[in-house]
Amino acid sequence: MRRNLIASFCAILMISEPVSAQSLLETMQEEDSLSRYQITEEGQQVVTLKELEVLEDKAKGLFDSGNCERAAELDFSGQANQMANIIRQGIEPYYSANRDDREIISRRSRFDQLVAAESVFNGILMKRNEFWALEARCFFERGDTDEALPRLFRALEYLDGREQARLWRETREMLWSIIGYE
Repeated sequence: MRRNLIASFCAILMISEPVSAQSLLETMQEEDSLSRYQITEEGQQVVTLKELEVLEDKAKGLFDSGNCERAAELDFSGQANQMANIIRQGIEPYYSANRDDREIISRRSRFDQLVAAESVFNGILMKRNEFWALEARCFFERGDTDEALPRLFRALEYLDGREQARLWRETREMLWSIIGYE
């Protein structure tokens, strides 16, 4: 009886809404596809933590010398974001678990390793945020508000008001000074 009811419902759905059934099938296929997990663009390689540190030093040097375009082209922030996402994905089963399951995971896993990974993840995101603000400041100080403004918005969207309070203050003051708000 139940099987017939389900079959009848599916038949009605397919007859009355063929696009929806096709859309559902496509969605299910997309969920199984590895393309949604693509991390890099074609031909691009994932950087290591050491390579990210070298890139950070190089970008800082370029920002310090006022070479905003070249520093931005290095895309330290993008690489840092990618690195943080990769590290976070290793912790995802813990994040997705309910409270009881987290306790079980904590006992079965090396919880100290998960904590250390989360600390590295958060540190990389803080650096990414800092570089977004550095990039904005570089263009702002050159008087290039067209380039500074979207970068200021992006930085302010992600800055941590508790951990990056000084940077938040500086960034919002730059933003507001563009429109004459003091």
